[in-house]
Parts: sequence; C-alpha cells; structure tokens
Amino acid sequence: MKVRDFSKLYFVFLLLHLATIYQPESELLATLSKPLLMVSLLVFFISKTGQVKTFSQWWVALALLFSLVGDTLLMWNGEIFFLGGMGAFALAHLAYISYFLKERKGVLSIPGFIGSIIVVGFSIFALNHWIMLPETLRLPVNAYGIILGLNLIAAVQYHISGNRKAPLIPSGVLLFILSDILLAYQKFNLNQPDKFLEMGVMTLYGSAQFLIIAGVLNRIEE
Repeated sequence: MKVRDFSKLYFVFLLLHLATIYQPESELLATLSKPLLMVSLLVFFISKTGQVKTFSQWWVALALLFSLVGDTLLMWNGEIFFLGGMGAFALAHLAYISYFLKERKGVLSIPGFIGSIIVVGFSIFALNHWIMLPETLRLPVNAYGIILGLNLIAAVQYHISGNRKAPLIPSGVLLFILSDILLAYQKFNLNQPDKFLEMGVMTLYGSAQFLIIAGVLNRIEE
C-alpha cells in the first residue's frame, strides 16, 4: 500500500475519533478509536520497511509504540496518568531524535539551527507565560518541552541533509508542538473540558504523526 492510499484510511480513523469527541455516544468506540491511530501507523510503517530492515528504523517503530502508550495513559484522569503519558511521549521524541541524528548526513545547518532555536524559545516562553502551569508540574512540563524542542532541531537538520522535496517531518514536529501547547491550555487554563479544543488537539496530533512517518518513508524509499 502506498502512503497516499494509506492516508485515506488513516484520516478516516482520525475522523472517526473526532466524531466520538464531538458526540460521545459510545465510550467503547472513543476508547478504541484513539489508539487505532498509532496502531495503524505502526503496522503500516513496519509493512513498508519490510519488518524494519535497519537498526535505526527501530527508533521510529519505538517512537510510535511509546506514542501509543502515551495516548492510552492520557485517556485516564489524574496527575499520575498525565505524568506517565508525558513521560511516554518524551521517550517517543527521544526515539525520533535518535533516528534523525543517526540518519542525518552532512554538516550542521546554522540557519536551520537558528530558526529552530527561535521557534523552540518562543514555544517555551508561551508555555510558561500563557499557560497556568501548577508549580508541581512546571519542572516536568518544561523538561518535556525542551525534549520536544530538541526533536524539532533534529528534524530540521535531518530534512536539510536530504533532498528537501517537502518539509514533511519538520512540519509534523511543528504540529506536534502546537497540539501540545493547545492541550496544555485546555488542561490548565480552562475550568472544564472543551470538545472543540480537544478536537483541535487531536487533529493537530494525528496530522503531526502522519507527516513525520510519511516523511521518513519518503526518505527511506529515495
């Protein structure tokens, strides 16, 4: 199956999950539809890479697996589940970083590095000045934000070292950053859940993961 063909199936799964958020009639469907996104991406990635041919490609598979764990934990309420989910996603970003650094070619791009630092700096500023973070969570949330920022830096360098056909991977990580900021705003700034914000978070997150995997597969198939 080609990436374009899989994208139709994947975004049907995403629309299904968005529908369960908008009209939560079935708790079971809502519970199953969210993990289905990462499960489908993981199965598709393994099928396209021939059961993961190289050691470095295992980092991508691990990133999707950790993301699946994070998605599952964040479906539960409570600080311990939030911290566990954030920790799982931190491991996912570290796995992505490991792959990007392993497969990057050429020297460091200074303009790309500076641009990434500007975006990361603004994101950390927004996290600490626009999000009402509890003091007990300020340190772990900022640590996660730094790891996510490092993922953007690594993704930009990985993209620049290739043929630069389309910035799918940096775009995906940028959407990941936006989804996490929106998620933090919903969790810490609002008194009650907002289904439209939650739909926005999942749209950004689902699109982010798809773009990253599509970009990786494009580079592998070059």
